[in-house]
Amino acid sequence: MNFLHSWARLPGPMDFLYAITEDLANGNTVIAGLPEGTSSRIAVEVAEEVKRKGLGQWSAVRSVETGQRTPEQSVTQRSQSGNAKGLVLWVDATGEDTAAKAWSEYVLRFAGVPEFELPRICIAMHTACADSCREARGLRRRFWKDFVTSTDSRVLAERHVRRFEHSDAHATLKCTLIAELAGPDLALATELANTSLERILDPDSHPSESIWAAQISILFPLIERERRRLLETYRDFWSLPYSREDGREIQRLEKLEIGDMAAQAQQSRALRNEWERLDWLRRVRNNLAHLRIVSWATLNSPIARQIVDFT
Repeated sequence: MNFLHSWARLPGPMDFLYAITEDLANGNTVIAGLPEGTSSRIAVEVAEEVKRKGLGQWSAVRSVETGQRTPEQSVTQRSQSGNAKGLVLWVDATGEDTAAKAWSEYVLRFAGVPEFELPRICIAMHTACADSCREARGLRRRFWKDFVTSTDSRVLAERHVRRFEHSDAHATLKCTLIAELAGPDLALATELANTSLERILDPDSHPSESIWAAQISILFPLIERERRRLLETYRDFWSLPYSREDGREIQRLEKLEIGDMAAQAQQSRALRNEWERLDWLRRVRNNLAHLRIVSWATLNSPIARQIVDFT
């Protein structure tokens, strides 16, 4: 799965394309700061949006041309009919910084001249070069890096992971882990989407802190749902008031924690069938509470699969 074939339909890039086309629709020139190697693909997506919104006649100024002709020459060649405002130019100035600066200076020179008809222009340049350009009246900067987040990595992963016959719990945990580990790196998200959940959970392969952060967002709500369900199911069998080993006394049913419930289940004939389940929940909760990750072996154990299927 090549992320460049999917990026335009991700939440962040959609915002990025929307921002560019809205600027063009409002008559602004746009400087698009792009990472290396993305210009041609983004040009296709911007062209589609320009055509869909009917913003004008699309024309591309290739990187070879930006090195051989001045901006004036390129614009003149494309607006021989005299209707420069009817044009929408995509200028690929990623080949060299001098071309990028020449085009941005050209826009700054003429944007404030009322009688000069400037076409709608999107100048694609490398991020570092775009960062050195200044905004002005009629000139806006848009950066790819500002529009790709861990949300995009998660959506990209979900589109891949949910194509296979995994349980909802497996897909949810894996996609949450990928978002945490990959952040805005769509290439890494793609790689992890093709990696087994067992391997992703290996602390020797990925940072334990990131694995733990993803696990806690999925497993803590699961533990709480199970706690409430078991409290209600066995409402008449929990012993109250209940004294903990530290001397604290629990008076109300809803205040019983997983550890309290596991201790009671171990000693109560009526609750004994639930002891193994409660013990698993207790161990998982204690691991997470002490900043320890839950191993794949624990998530893949027989009792775990009775509670939730991560396989």
